[in-house]
Amino acid sequence: MKQVELFNYLNNAPIDEARKFARKNGIELSAAEVEKLRYIFRDASVVWVITGIPETHLRATKKLLGKERFKVIEKLLLEKNVR
Repeated sequence: MKQVELFNYLNNAPIDEARKFARKNGIELSAAEVEKLRYIFRDASVVWVITGIPETHLRATKKLLGKERFKVIEKLLLEKNVR
């Protein structure tokens, strides 16, 4: 699941690896943006796969990235990839 993979990179990978993962998925992030996203999603939980990401987290991400880049990351955040 892209959502879990994104949270894993944001919260556990070195900043450069998180940026590479984001770039590979169509979004450019600065090191400062990765740090801010880490703060926003610091309490990410696998439960979110079932319940969905809290709206407050989505709004904070949109405010940080802007409307256009948020659309790109939103696809990753909301993608389930259930097979």
